[in-house]
Amino acid sequence: MILFVALCGLALLASCGPGSDTPPDPFLERQRAALVPSCQDDLNLLAGAPRYVVTATLDATELTLTGRQSIRYVNRTGRSLRDVVLRLYPNLPQYVGGLGLDEVWVGKQELAWEYEADDTAARLVLPDPLAPRETVRIDLAFHTQARAIDQEYVLYGQARGLLSLPSTLPLLAVHGPDGWRVDVAEPHGDATLTDIALFEVRLTAPEALPVVTTGTVLTTTRAAGTQVTHHIVSGPARDFCIFAGLKLQVAHTQADETMVYSYYQPDDADGGRAALWQAAAALRIYDRLFGPSPLAEFKIVEAPLGVRGMEYPGLSLIGDGLYAPARREEIEFLVAHEVGHQWWYNLVGSDPLLHPWQDEGLTEYSTTFYYRLLYGQARADELKRVRWTIPVESLVKRGRDAPIGQPVAEYPATDYEAIVYAKGALFFDAVRQAIGDEAYFDALRTYCQDYAYHIAGPADLMRVFEEASGSALDDLYQEWVLGE
Repeated sequence: MILFVALCGLALLASCGPGSDTPPDPFLERQRAALVPSCQDDLNLLAGAPRYVVTATLDATELTLTGRQSIRYVNRTGRSLRDVVLRLYPNLPQYVGGLGLDEVWVGKQELAWEYEADDTAARLVLPDPLAPRETVRIDLAFHTQARAIDQEYVLYGQARGLLSLPSTLPLLAVHGPDGWRVDVAEPHGDATLTDIALFEVRLTAPEALPVVTTGTVLTTTRAAGTQVTHHIVSGPARDFCIFAGLKLQVAHTQADETMVYSYYQPDDADGGRAALWQAAAALRIYDRLFGPSPLAEFKIVEAPLGVRGMEYPGLSLIGDGLYAPARREEIEFLVAHEVGHQWWYNLVGSDPLLHPWQDEGLTEYSTTFYYRLLYGQARADELKRVRWTIPVESLVKRGRDAPIGQPVAEYPATDYEAIVYAKGALFFDAVRQAIGDEAYFDALRTYCQDYAYHIAGPADLMRVFEEASGSALDDLYQEWVLGE
């Protein structure tokens, strides 16, 4: 079992724990089904995390999701709050969708709100100030609209028989030192910045439509007509996503305590089964290197993303352009990368807008251990040369090199992956070379233990490397991250 002793803020908010006489929390008890057995006690540390209780209906013809949502929010900011901000990510230009609020209530009082940040946020004015450690329940009605899009890369919408609805619910913004974060993400970087939360969703959809979501389905019951309602719990998750495809097929296998599923189109069955075994292998390897991922289910989903992928809690999307036999090596790398995000994104959060190297560089470099353990050191060395060293050397020759520690907005889209992913991976390789394998993996296991379910900063990550090795890494950090 992972012992997250450093999560004092969450632990202090826990409503029950070992030796407590407090009755079990029914909401938390239902969440247990979404966690592997060895990590179910982590729920005691998540009692104060945001809770989303959702009842929604998916109309696969009109491409809409409508419903009601209750949010329980505990003020852990250390200051009194006069407002709460929700992020409406489908309104981002790169999502090409729409998410709006219909009404918002606290108790019996209807709240006013204002859209801001290009309609990607809604600021709710609370009826009374919310004191530190005080809890508020916000009830709302919402509606989303997706579109059919004829493009190779479709992050939000329907294409080629696949419907993608990531980040499709109103989500609490992150509250930082300067207040609520309402950054509008650049199209070439990750879109969302969210705290860890727990979701319980009752999703009604057509019975004939295979639906894939974040979390674990507790029950599926008959609704009106040809509809069914899926009762879903998420476990600790930073997002809730819905994907569907009328022809989706599924294969599954077990990897340690985690059940792994691969969803794919009928013509791509061979690629879908390959992705399944690759994901299971990556989960087993990363479980041993970093510590267990807490979620009971992990899903790989063929999605209309061309040759790219995208990570979500307990779920990764792999572009449908990679499922052909000729792209088998490419899909394996992408699967290994996206599985790594279950540790370096969902379990341990970071800021993908201001410090994208922290999760992308670390996840990218984690793939070298997948290749080294499965295929040997020569294959891992070739991966380093082709995927990271050559692109970075090309940047340097063209005079386009830059430090890895800049916000997404500072990088041209054409250089972003070579700097943040490739050069970011080489930075972590330099750290490992400097401190050795034993200290490197000790540090990453400590990083998981100390910052699980939190958002860690660059200083937190470097601290664990330095403490595990007893070495100062300031020179490496200044050279690679700061460019000084």
